[in-house]
Amino acid sequence: MGIGTVFRHFPAKESLIEAVFTELMRRLADEADALVAAADVGVPELVSLMVGMSKATEAAPPDVRSRTFQVVFDGLRAPGGA
Repeated sequence: MGIGTVFRHFPAKESLIEAVFTELMRRLADEADALVAAADVGVPELVSLMVGMSKATEAAPPDVRSRTFQVVFDGLRAPGGA
């Protein structure tokens, strides 16, 4: 794909970064949903999710990163759990 094609779809660098970040967050949300739906979330799956979240939010501001982890782990918490 040429640079012209990229800039036709993403007129500014920020637009491209936002699209990539949004897609990464969508994928993480899908993975979190799958873990929530699982009867028993295992440690390997949880570690995989944490690694993916860390990579996806690496360049995000600290408040965005913190909020992302909070939302995902709140969703994974068992109903009625502490």
